[in-house]
Amino acid sequence: MNTRKETDLKVSDHGFTLVELSMVIIIVGFLLIPFIGMYSNYYKEKRLTESRDNIREASSYMSKFFSASTPSRYPCPADPALPVTDPNYGIEDCTAGGAIITTPGARTAANVVYIGAIPITTIRNTLIAAGQEGIYADIITRDGYDNKLTYAVTSSLTSGATYRFYDGQITALDEFGNPTAGINDDAHFVIISHGKNGSGAYGAYGNIVQACPATGPERDNCNGDASFVSALGNYEGNAASYIDDASYFVKSGGSTLWSYVGGTNHIFNLNTGNVGIKNSSPSEKVDVNGIVRATNNIKTEEICTKSGTKCFDVNKISGSGFSCGAATQVMVGISNSSADCVTPAFPAPVDTDCSPGWVMGLRSDGTIICSP
Repeated sequence: MNTRKETDLKVSDHGFTLVELSMVIIIVGFLLIPFIGMYSNYYKEKRLTESRDNIREASSYMSKFFSASTPSRYPCPADPALPVTDPNYGIEDCTAGGAIITTPGARTAANVVYIGAIPITTIRNTLIAAGQEGIYADIITRDGYDNKLTYAVTSSLTSGATYRFYDGQITALDEFGNPTAGINDDAHFVIISHGKNGSGAYGAYGNIVQACPATGPERDNCNGDASFVSALGNYEGNAASYIDDASYFVKSGGSTLWSYVGGTNHIFNLNTGNVGIKNSSPSEKVDVNGIVRATNNIKTEEICTKSGTKCFDVNKISGSGFSCGAATQVMVGISNSSADCVTPAFPAPVDTDCSPGWVMGLRSDGTIICSP
């Protein structure tokens, strides 16, 4: 008798238990810790780099605007409280309206400092009109945290009529309140990122991100005066020393001998002494040791000897400068740069009567020749 035996084989679905899953998650977490730290540092550095790059790019736009303007000048700030959707967004406002701040200059109170936002629309329009085509992106007006950069500029330098390269009125201080960055109360303008905390910054839509702090080094970058901080970042410090702002100051590196004439492209010499050409000891305002050549006109009142003791009035060369003092005199020559004048002598008239004839002529001695 054949007997068949059947046995059911049960397959067990065996997965990870909760304990095993927890262990895996913990292990993966430990492995990710250094990568999380690296990513955090990368993200932080990316924001800082973007802020610094935008500050430098904005500064280069200011320089391009300066060169494209006739006469040269910097733009006034834009109203920082205007959102990107406002038709006046990014347009310079030299009347210091809206949220633009005016504050006394560091050296001359009347030469105020304007504080506002980057006038990107005005810059873009000016450069394009000057033939400098390019992508003048609005993104450079904000930092890596998407907050507006602050732009402060000396008011007299925003007009070609009043521009003087030596007339900057902005101060740079370190975190301890000492002058720094080679700025002696004479920076032309400064551009500032208010950092991660956004203290004193305006957002892209014109909102105040964070109120200006009551104390600490960051206060100088948003308290509305002409002094601003240039310091190394202190991101881990307490409220008294914390600073995450970045700043970029610009002052003139121009000549101390020349300046522009307001409202023109002319320049004038600031030297109060004499100027020598191939002459280290000039005795006159312009003292040339050599030949002076002019291809057009030389305008002068006198031509003098080298010693300056004998001079000739150039008006007399054309004759208009020569005259005799008395009405009875006549000029007979020129000597010593003056007219030689004499009073002519006339012989006494001869009293002769030719009657009943008539006068025929005069002899060389003045006597009259009568008819027969």
